[in-house]
Amino acid sequence: MPTHAPPLALLVEDEPDHGLLLRILLERDGLQVEEAATVESAARTVARRAPDLVVLDVPAGLARGTETLRALRRTPGLVGVPVLALSAAHDRAARDALFEAGVDGLLGKPVVPWLLEWQVRTALRRHTRGDGPAAEALLAENRAWMSYLVHDMNNPLTVLGANLHLLGHDPLSPRQRRALDGARQAHERLSRLVRSLLDVERVDAGGRLRVDTAVLSIPALLDEVRFVLTPLAAPREIEIDIRDSGETLWPVDRELIERALINLGENAIRHSPKGGTLVLGAREEGERLLLTVADDGPGVPETERNRVFERHAQSGDRRSQGAAGLGLAFCRLVAEGHGGRAWVGAGPRGGAVFVVELPWRA
Repeated sequence: MPTHAPPLALLVEDEPDHGLLLRILLERDGLQVEEAATVESAARTVARRAPDLVVLDVPAGLARGTETLRALRRTPGLVGVPVLALSAAHDRAARDALFEAGVDGLLGKPVVPWLLEWQVRTALRRHTRGDGPAAEALLAENRAWMSYLVHDMNNPLTVLGANLHLLGHDPLSPRQRRALDGARQAHERLSRLVRSLLDVERVDAGGRLRVDTAVLSIPALLDEVRFVLTPLAAPREIEIDIRDSGETLWPVDRELIERALINLGENAIRHSPKGGTLVLGAREEGERLLLTVADDGPGVPETERNRVFERHAQSGDRRSQGAAGLGLAFCRLVAEGHGGRAWVGAGPRGGAVFVVELPWRA
């Protein structure tokens, strides 16, 4: 019976100590690892066998890291091979520079093992072509792994939420109260992400998104969304406005639509300039309701607008990467679960306008 070699990861790392840890983590995930300290040595490795994945540990100097990345992209044998970068630079300018240089996935340092494993599996799935048994097996394995991961995350999150609730009843100083509020916000964001993961995985596995509708006040719903988003927008001095067409009543699943709009709002905040404005809107067009989230960011290129709602879309637009991509995929599922659709367009003053269109379905 023929055997298949494990996927090959080319680890580009000029610090031996760091390389050892990464090698251990990658081999634990079932990969064969070849190491290279320079672009030249990487090219020699590629000449022997083209890798399935490149993992680049970006050095402290960002300019040097982007130069290395561009050189790797020009290396024969690496065209089309996904590149996963690990970087200690967490600011938006640094992240954008790495993506512009050609990185497909980005992880911060210190490395979180389960996030590295997730990124590796996603990158390998993208690199796998065709509908053959190998591709199907990899996809099934990835879904099973993600399902186990999300369920395992859900249990400690429940315990964490309960303990944060108990702490809220104790006398606290103003500083402690602010810290507790911050912890609650982080817990709520992570809980929303886990629930979105569960919903997306359920639909991917052939299930259905349960949608329980009731006629609700849409302005009140937008007020709730703004309440959740305001603390997230405050550090960037982003103002959140609401524009609606009056006392609109519409049949929606409150929990799903609220989560979808919060996901869109968080995405908009990430891409809005400091001091910008985020606008939540609602308007009726015949038998349809259009819920909108508009930002002052760079917008989404027209060529990418059909792809940003795909799960793990490999797009030139940064909104389709990582957690943002998952959030947008969840928004599409929510819209379709209501019998509608989701899309993105250009705002009248620039930026992007994300739309969730819902038909009247009492």
